Amino acid sequence: MLFASSKDFFSLFHVRLPAAVGLFLLASAGVCAQNLDKEYIHAGGRLIAVEAPAPPAPAEPTANLSASSLSIVVGQSVTLTWTTANAQSASIDNNIGAVTPVAGGSKSVWPTANTTYTLTATGAEGTTPATDQVEITVLPAGSLTANLSASSPRIAAGQSVTLTWTTANAQSASIDNNIGAVTPVAGGSKSVWPTANTTYTLTATGAEGTTPATDQVEITVAPAGSPTATLRAAPASVTAGQSVTLTWSTSNARSATISNDVGNDVGAVTPVAGGSKTVRPTATTTYTLTAAGAAGTTPATASVTVTVAVLQPTARLTVSPSSIVRGRGSATLTWNTTNAQSVTIDNGVGAVAA
Repeated sequence: MLFASSKDFFSLFHVRLPAAVGLFLLASAGVCAQNLDKEYIHAGGRLIAVEAPAPPAPAEPTANLSASSLSIVVGQSVTLTWTTANAQSASIDNNIGAVTPVAGGSKSVWPTANTTYTLTATGAEGTTPATDQVEITVLPAGSLTANLSASSPRIAAGQSVTLTWTTANAQSASIDNNIGAVTPVAGGSKSVWPTANTTYTLTATGAEGTTPATDQVEITVAPAGSPTATLRAAPASVTAGQSVTLTWSTSNARSATISNDVGNDVGAVTPVAGGSKTVRPTATTTYTLTAAGAAGTTPATASVTVTVAVLQPTARLTVSPSSIVRGRGSATLTWNTTNAQSVTIDNGVGAVAA
């Protein structure tokens, strides 16, 4: 608690805000009047304003919407998955409405025609709603579809990769590069060991007179003994100070390090083959894992970006009582702040306790 004589009145209350609540007792020989968010103190024939700064703008919301498949046959379902940050509510159009949990979730839908779904995330008052869209193509009943994916787009020579396929309305399915016909036709998986960069093509064949459907996936194969690296972050979107778990895996690596683009690198990580570490970024940060192998090999890298929403500081100043008799009594100023690191008052007062 600080005390000031009638000679020490402040003309303006300035704040670099601490996460705290403080009291300032003003010993006054003047009269205090109140007008909206300003406190006016009459002292020595002068009217002095004690004013709280306008609160900073709240953090803007973000929105992300994805779909389990961008192309389906009428009658099939698709799963919509959303994530948001700094949002108080979230909704998806096309008769879905409000969705919860607001921070993220998923919902199955059965569109019967080509449909664009829009996610809207609404934040605090004064912010602009964030949106994201995903378009689903709905093919007529009986249409052929083919989808091919790989467990990893990059491997080292001698390692395996798992190919996974799905089809609709197909009578047969095959994958090139000496794999041949695959069953079950509707969907399955198969491990392969490519020795060089390879593009695999799935072909789904339907009834006579229909055009086959195809899909491709490309696998990059590093030379034998070359290191590989994978890095993931969970969650990928946080507020400042929240924790994030970085999970890494490598192969053929003798050492591994994680760096970032804002300083304070994580540094060397162990076990080299794989592990996890908790970080608390204070700003949006891209983390890069570098796996170094034997002499003569090229280091492998993998990156992941964590989005950080910084909470803005706020300030509020009140006085009680709002008026006093000249030469008698005192008035107590009370300030409240959030998300702040320090507080100062000018006119010779300086920093006050946080």
